[in-house]
Amino acid sequence: MSTAKNLSPEQTAQPSPSNTSTGLPKALLAPLNKTTCDEPAYLFWKMQSQLVKLSHRLRLQRLKQQLKTHKNRLTDIE
Repeated sequence: MSTAKNLSPEQTAQPSPSNTSTGLPKALLAPLNKTTCDEPAYLFWKMQSQLVKLSHRLRLQRLKQQLKTHKNRLTDIE
């Protein structure tokens, strides 16, 4: 007789090839390459600093556009 009948389904289940030692499917894991960062705090800081730079650049562009519009209005009055 087989002893598998006495085991629960969890005990008889074989690990699928898509699962890793963490128990997560491979689709949920980040790829292992040189561009993947192991430091989430660094990644957060890097993204935050880039967002701040973009925000400043957009603010400057808006101010320049407003200044142009304001100058045009002043020349129209004269």
